[in-house]
Amino acid sequence: WGVGTYVIQQGKYTRVGNRVFFDLSVVFSGHTGTGELRVFGLPFVAASGQSYGCAVAYCAGLPVDTSLLAQVYPASSFLRFYKSVNNASATVIPIVAAATITISGSYQV
Repeated sequence: WGVGTYVIQQGKYTRVGNRVFFDLSVVFSGHTGTGELRVFGLPFVAASGQSYGCAVAYCAGLPVDTSLLAQVYPASSFLRFYKSVNNASATVIPIVAAATITISGSYQV
């Protein structure tokens, strides 16, 4: 997974019944990792059986041509990032050396 310098790692959430609403910001540089880009540390494990898409309010430094999707993976507490180019199938975004990401979303627990 590698290491990086994290300038900002912050977030907040509200849980209403079995739904978690969250906002988070991550800024990092000098990352040495390989593999797909993920953000760990959501406050609760998501329900199994369904993934949940999230709105990415802002991103810089990611290899995104058209559309960016952040997804809460089923039965996990992390986000995966995908890109879609010209309505093609979504593909995972690899770890990059530096990025700024702000996300809002919700998922079921």
